[in-house]
Amino acid sequence: NFEVVGVPEKVLKAFSKRRAEIEAVAREEGFSTASARGKAQVASYETRAEKDRHMTMEELDARWGRELAALGLDRNALLRTVQVESRHVRAGMVGQDRDEAIRQTAEKAVHDLTRNNSVIDDRLLMRAVVEGLQTLCNADQALAAVEAMKASGLLVQIGMVDERAIYSTKAIVEAERSMLRTVVDRKAEREFVPEEAVRAAIARRPTMREDQALAVLHALNRDGVSVVEGSAGSGKSFSLGAVAEVARECGLTPWTIAPSWKATEVVRSDTETAEAYAKAVQGFVRQVQSGKIALDAKAVVIVDEAGMVGTEDMSILVEATATAGAKLILTGDTRQLQPVVAGSPLKAIARFVGSSRMTEITRQKADWMKAASKDFAAGECVRALEAYAKAGAVVVGDDREATMRQLVQDYTRGRQERPDATRCVLAGWNADVRALNEAIREAGKEAGWIEAEEKILQAIPRGGDKPRDLALSVGDDIIFGETVELGTLTIRNADLARVLGVRGDPPNPVLDLDLGRGRRIAVPLSDLVGRREDGEPAVPRIQHACAMTVHASQGVTVDEAYVANLRGMGMESTYVAMTRHRERVRLYADGGRIVDEIAAREGASIRQTKGGGTVLPEEEDDRKEVEITPEAIRERLFAETMKADQKENASDYFDVAAFMGKPTATPARVVETVERNEARPRVGLNEALTRMGGPGGLGWMKRAAAASSGLAERMAAREKAATHYPIPDKAPRSRVTPEEIDTFVRADLLEFAVRDLGGSLVERWSNGGAVRFGDPSTGEKIGISRKANGVWNWTLSNGGAGGVIQNLVQHVKGHSYAEALHWLRERFRTQRETRPLETVRSERDATGEGDRAKVMAGWQALRQSGVSRWLTKERGIAPEIVERFAADIKADWTGDRASNRFGAAFAHRTPDGDLVNYVRRGAPQAGKVESFRANSAGGAPTLFMAGERKPTRIYVTESSVDTLSLYQMDGAPKGAMLTAPDGTPGRRSLDALAEIARRNPGAEWHVGLDNDAKGQEFAEKVREAIRSGNPEAVLCDRSPAEQFKDWNGALRGATGAQERAAKVDRERIVEEERKRIEQEARAEQIRQEEARRRREEKARQEAEAARRNDPSGPRMR
Repeated sequence: NFEVVGVPEKVLKAFSKRRAEIEAVAREEGFSTASARGKAQVASYETRAEKDRHMTMEELDARWGRELAALGLDRNALLRTVQVESRHVRAGMVGQDRDEAIRQTAEKAVHDLTRNNSVIDDRLLMRAVVEGLQTLCNADQALAAVEAMKASGLLVQIGMVDERAIYSTKAIVEAERSMLRTVVDRKAEREFVPEEAVRAAIARRPTMREDQALAVLHALNRDGVSVVEGSAGSGKSFSLGAVAEVARECGLTPWTIAPSWKATEVVRSDTETAEAYAKAVQGFVRQVQSGKIALDAKAVVIVDEAGMVGTEDMSILVEATATAGAKLILTGDTRQLQPVVAGSPLKAIARFVGSSRMTEITRQKADWMKAASKDFAAGECVRALEAYAKAGAVVVGDDREATMRQLVQDYTRGRQERPDATRCVLAGWNADVRALNEAIREAGKEAGWIEAEEKILQAIPRGGDKPRDLALSVGDDIIFGETVELGTLTIRNADLARVLGVRGDPPNPVLDLDLGRGRRIAVPLSDLVGRREDGEPAVPRIQHACAMTVHASQGVTVDEAYVANLRGMGMESTYVAMTRHRERVRLYADGGRIVDEIAAREGASIRQTKGGGTVLPEEEDDRKEVEITPEAIRERLFAETMKADQKENASDYFDVAAFMGKPTATPARVVETVERNEARPRVGLNEALTRMGGPGGLGWMKRAAAASSGLAERMAAREKAATHYPIPDKAPRSRVTPEEIDTFVRADLLEFAVRDLGGSLVERWSNGGAVRFGDPSTGEKIGISRKANGVWNWTLSNGGAGGVIQNLVQHVKGHSYAEALHWLRERFRTQRETRPLETVRSERDATGEGDRAKVMAGWQALRQSGVSRWLTKERGIAPEIVERFAADIKADWTGDRASNRFGAAFAHRTPDGDLVNYVRRGAPQAGKVESFRANSAGGAPTLFMAGERKPTRIYVTESSVDTLSLYQMDGAPKGAMLTAPDGTPGRRSLDALAEIARRNPGAEWHVGLDNDAKGQEFAEKVREAIRSGNPEAVLCDRSPAEQFKDWNGALRGATGAQERAAKVDRERIVEEERKRIEQEARAEQIRQEEARRRREEKARQEAEAARRNDPSGPRMR
């Protein structure tokens, strides 16, 4: 990573032969050698010529001399140039303080590194610093420079992940803390708009969903800063329209801003905001800082796609709105694409003050696509992609060219069949976008929607800095890469236009452009050049627009989307790309890239075959060939999408209270490796900032406790997980009933084996026959016969396996027992029409469509953070376990006068994760013996559900507290799901357990029993429900030691006798309290009666005295 001073560029290029060969292959195949290391290795193998080991050093020297001469140089001239340049460099270093130079260079490396990352690990830190210092000092001095930055407080160690130290800078930590303190301090600041006005606006929108209405209420709450999150296609923009309308009705001024002009135009249109009050984020920030925009207390700043705003800009927005007393509403999705610059402030703010999230999908039209979009949003990309694969929407090409060719053919066909539909082509890299645009243009010329005649112009493509040739024809779509002012007309960055004509000759022809919305212009090419610095090329920033990057597409909605995965896509990119469509989307993947990656890992070259490949080892390697199947390619392709590229904040590594500078009762803990959707354990700020400004260095964190193998196992499980929603237009599966099974086993099995299983009839007798599978002469032979009771049976001719129809399906097709039953159901069409579990309502709420809204509103009103004191102090549940499941366990309320003193609320959900109820549990209320327990208003008790969505172990006990207790006593194993009906299990609870069992056939069930008759009754019901969903489920009955009544008692060490004695004491105390209250009440009643009597006597005496002194009385008359 360094060059000798004075060596000309042409010499470097000429003598970097192998590098040039590898880069040429990379350009041809469309990958980056920096990121695609596997393909780079394959390219290295493929371009490597056999070395001529017989060439002497003298011959090499002569060859090198000839190559220099071809460049117009000789070795002596080159050496003199190097010497002269080296003297100049050394002269410039004379008198320079070497230690100061090392310090400044090291700090600059850290500064450059943290422009795009708020959090860095030790590996990244060391690489950046050492590369920057490699010509200034030796390795020991470079390491000392890093230690010096730690000791000075510039670098702050904030945690450890996978035994690697994690760092941030003091400035970043303080900036985040200042921003978050401002946000937290503005909670419950004032009423910005009356709630009645908000509800009236919602009422005027009858199509607004419940989650959208709750989001509008949350956006306009009393907090100075509100966060509204929404999955892709959930209708965030529609909700923002109601927010802006209410703000205007109440005399406020809405500003709508977004990270890009394209997103700004979308939110401006949806909120009907005047163009003067719609800005891109960076422009808005600059104008606020310069004073051109003066916010006041009547301003409402709505930031759309706020998840793409970096910490620096967000801090300015937070500070500016706080100073003015303006309302700041942040909307976006922390699970989509992250900011290019450092930090993910939306995620941090949502963590500290909470958010309202819209999860229902409206963009996609098909139900199964909506379900897939929910999985993409939840990080379950493998499951969602399997759904699209089953629908035929995933295409894996043999190589890059074949993949692009298929995409272009499908795009062309779609444009011809549905010319009025909107569509986009998406790719991850600008280089791929350019290649796709060129291919689509060629197809467009052949199809006739682009004219064949074209003119070559000079333009700078988006994401580039050097001019390139740009061919323009009538019919081309182009996209602008900068803002251009044309008199009263402003063309924004990312605006689109269609070319209607190109008149005149380069370099400055006149373009006739259709900008949409009735705007057509004729403009010289030179007028489309935006602001330039001296020396920058004076050509416009435009490129073809059939394809765009995934990053530029966030916020875009089209009818059809075509996604090119040519270099690999992570979780966020996949989520965004696969949710832009309303009606259809197709993913096109380069299978050759996957084969090359596998080949690189095997250390071999490869021979490509259609749909797969065979890895061929090097000649000197005696290993067997490794076959790569299409299934293996697809599995690896899908597994890539589980890699998250989430930006991190320094605050992510701290306990909330400690980060805000408030005392915390919980000790600092080590940061563990966690999954994307799990809460990261926090550490205390004081520990991380120990002696931050002093000479003694940092207080180092403890080693990480969790290994990464657990995550790998969970990823592998997800790769093989079946989808849990219809693909497409199939009803959700329910368990196969005994009546259906009876129908199966009485069907003519002989006919079925031939017609549906592909067997060949080889023999027939009165009540059956024989069938062969495979070769009609030598294949496996089975005998089939009908018994006297009408049931058909089969056996292998060799006396091996046998059984009834579902066992034959298992034997022939390799299905599990449950899969065989459902396969038979489809063949015999025996399923009755059913409704999904989450839409089933109890009799009391069968007609109440508002119940879900009540549940959600109540759940949102609970505390957003904190741990229930009742759970931790009285029930013995460890705080870190409660925090691990914070999404499903909330602190109910705090205070002696609350109905549920210091209690907890447990979310009840459907197997799809929809909130339908929450159960409130806590200490007995005053004057009560039994613990507090209540369901939410409008709730439908179903099943407490927390933890893994695709678990390897599932816990179920009668109550949430017992489930947590058993889980804690087992050492809190990874990969676990926790469930409980919180009472006697009803129909909803049992159906939910059956569905969970069906979806997780490989999970091991741990059924926790109480030590009484009711415990056995509970276990029987639960076991039956689990078996109905998965007859092969592995069940483990778990009972606490006999001296304990239940698992929570076992956790606390409270025996059944002790708990009974405690209950008797409680009854005695309650009774004594009741008597005391009654006595006090009687005494109070006597006191009040006496006081009343005295008041009446006093009033009588005063009236008598007044009568005697009245001159108009009888005496005067």
